Amino acid sequence: MGDETIESLFTPYSKVGENQSGLGLGLSIARRAVELNGGLLSARNNEGPGCTFTVRLPVWAAANRELEQSSFVA
Repeated sequence: MGDETIESLFTPYSKVGENQSGLGLGLSIARRAVELNGGLLSARNNEGPGCTFTVRLPVWAAANRELEQSSFVA
């Protein structure tokens, strides 16, 4: 798959490859959910068959601080 084909995987209703079943919405929905949380969903070709998907999500320092402040020792 070329770079254009990889990016088209995330386009709603797109179908790439031999298995053409389904609506072609799964990856576009997944990418949008990740982006709404400040992250990134990407894909790259493997040297052999298939591709690898990567999800990157930010560490929410403020949320961690809030959790630490609400914790207490009994």
